[in-house]
Amino acid sequence: MKIVATIGVEDLLIINTENGLLICKKGEAQKVKDVVDYLRRKGMDQFL
Repeated sequence: MKIVATIGVEDLLIINTENGLLICKKGEAQKVKDVVDYLRRKGMDQFL
C-alpha cells in the first residue's frame, strides 16, 4: 500500500493502479490518450 498526499493543489485527478500513478489536472484528462499511445509505442504495455 502507498499513500499519496497532496498539499495546495486543486482540480486534480489522481488515479492509482498496481502498475502506475497518474496525476493530471481535470481539464487535461483528454490527454491521457497521448500517454497511452506513448507507452504503447515504447513497448511499455505492462503499465497500461
